[in-house]
Amino acid sequence: GTASLAVAALAAAAVVAFLEGTARGVSYVGDGWFHDGVRWDAEGGRFLVTTMTDGRVVEVPGGGGAGAGEGKVEARVVVADPGAAGRSATGLTLDAPRRRLLVVYTDLAPWFGYAAVAAYELGSWRRLFLVRLDRPGASVSPRHLWPPWICSF
Repeated sequence: GTASLAVAALAAAAVVAFLEGTARGVSYVGDGWFHDGVRWDAEGGRFLVTTMTDGRVVEVPGGGGAGAGEGKVEARVVVADPGAAGRSATGLTLDAPRRRLLVVYTDLAPWFGYAAVAAYELGSWRRLFLVRLDRPGASVSPRHLWPPWICSF
């Protein structure tokens, strides 16, 4: 009854306290507000982070940080695409086998008039494509690289 519930609650609290005491984190400084999407790039040893207010992607070295007692690390801008200027980078995913980063761009509320997906080569950060999703025919991409079912718009 009540005793077993109390024991379970104490056990859960002990586990949480243990995990919090052993967890490491990365604390970083950088420009911009609302750093939204985060992906770990194991090969690069870094976090890739989107910035919601200015549409950029920053990299944060993953080897240090406040959890390791080393202070804050500096974020470095790796993608500031003029094709998505003034937009919000609202999501990202790492395509490690193809060595590329995919980023979703949108307008912030209440407008929502723009939607796009872009891919960037890891390391050089060269844009591979930018595809507009909000209206047909508005992509900026090398269409010869796309399968026919994607290029039919």
